[in-house]
Amino acid sequence: MRRHSRHCPARPETGSPGGFLLPERLRRWAAGGLAIPVFLSVAAASELREGAPGRTMAAEGYSFAAAVSSDYGWGKSLIGWEATSLAVQATLAEWQPSPNLKPALMVRNPSPAGLRRFLECLPGAGSGKIQVIYLAAQHTRGGAWQFTGRGAGAVAWGELLQSAPPAHPCRVVILDVCHAAAVVTQPAWTNQLGVAATLLTSGSDELTWELDFSNRQPVNLVVRFPAAHDWLKHHLPATWDGRLSYLGLIWVQAFLQTPQPPQTVREWQIFFDRCAAESRRFQAEVCRQRASTIRRFPVTH
Repeated sequence: MRRHSRHCPARPETGSPGGFLLPERLRRWAAGGLAIPVFLSVAAASELREGAPGRTMAAEGYSFAAAVSSDYGWGKSLIGWEATSLAVQATLAEWQPSPNLKPALMVRNPSPAGLRRFLECLPGAGSGKIQVIYLAAQHTRGGAWQFTGRGAGAVAWGELLQSAPPAHPCRVVILDVCHAAAVVTQPAWTNQLGVAATLLTSGSDELTWELDFSNRQPVNLVVRFPAAHDWLKHHLPATWDGRLSYLGLIWVQAFLQTPQPPQTVREWQIFFDRCAAESRRFQAEVCRQRASTIRRFPVTH
């Protein structure tokens, strides 16, 4: 069924109120009446309003949106992916800082209907020059999103992208999911979402991995990646327990080598290629078993 009108909620949808506690600076940014912890953006990416006045980022800056399904139960939760979402936001904030940043369009543990609304309500061109979207969830081998709600099951992207969001000239997506390459080949993804470049974190037959800086086995990440560890400790909440998705580490490694923020589609493609190179280096020099294939899509231009 194709929808003919959009109802975009004024607040992000969420499931469980669990997850990371935000540091004081982020809690102040989120003080616009939200009753739940939310991830925050580096631009005004939604209709949310803050109570405190102040200068906001200009329209030519970055905007950020994220959808994360994490509460799959004991032994299956994706806490590391929540940390990666925060890390990506922090890198964008460092690339283009602003003293007062507004809450992003964000869903955490959404229902299928909630994720459809999130995708339909992605801001258009007026939200900023660059739109960065982070998506994280368990996926099936066929590339369907596995939801956390009881009985929700897996839903194909053809069902999730029933309506196209407003067009954006530079919409880039980080697809931090298992079997990511199986998602971007689906007609709904290529025809509806209007993505300029996607960073895939796994091949169609691959799982993604969680890394743990607090555990020296099987890899002592603190010793191997001291600069990334120091950056993460400084920029993630004090409650961060050391877990991060594999892509999260690779992203930070690439970010630390990229002092100038990507400002065009081509520059984002180059940055994604740098992430792919860092992943290959990790596999060759550190641990192949805890890695997946990171690459840019499409790769032809």
